[in-house]
Amino acid sequence: MKNIKKSSSAGSRSQDLASKIEGEEFALVMSIREAEEQLRRLNRDSIGFTESGIEAEREAWAVKTNYYRNKLKLVRESLDRLRSGKLGVCASCGEEISERRLKALPTAIYCLECQQDFEQARTGASLSL
Repeated sequence: MKNIKKSSSAGSRSQDLASKIEGEEFALVMSIREAEEQLRRLNRDSIGFTESGIEAEREAWAVKTNYYRNKLKLVRESLDRLRSGKLGVCASCGEEISERRLKALPTAIYCLECQQDFEQARTGASLSL
């Protein structure tokens, strides 16, 4: 009986994560559409603005769009990992990612320890330049 409860709770956890990640995916798709629409508007309705002002605005929306696209890529990779049963498994050490971390960041691919190691390595590499 205990095993059934455990697998049921694991299935519920996966379903909760899937819902959260899919919600994030939807929000990002909508944000990308909005950013792209803003870029189209700038190209269409730029009369009366200075060229440098328009260019700065275009760049800001382009940066937002790229940010949203990169985040969407991570979200979709998380959905793929969820479907393959690999969500919640650290991509570096293979250990389970804590439920607390996944609740806070459902797209996490590293356990907290490996994430910290990654951040330290990245920070150390940029500091030594």
